[in-house]
Amino acid sequence: MGHTFLHLRRHGSRELDEAARLGTQRVELLYEPYARLYPEDRAAAVTPFARAAVHATSLGLGLNAGHDLSLENLRYFSEQRLSWPRSP
Repeated sequence: MGHTFLHLRRHGSRELDEAARLGTQRVELLYEPYARLYPEDRAAAVTPFARAAVHATSLGLGLNAGHDLSLENLRYFSEQRLSWPRSP
């Protein structure tokens, strides 16, 4: 039986691949770097998280919203036109 949920401090492809291999159902990315950079450069802030979100969902991992998200920066994140499947 795999993990139901993992909170990932790092969210590169290797970490996400390993979470999927372990049978994890959902992951939560550490959004602090996104929240910190968001006021200065939204596009740069969202890019690594968008890539991680697309990769996670391609592996069948669900995504949870995490700490450091606000209504404003979460709205911007959700407005990105990402071609990802919906989380299970």
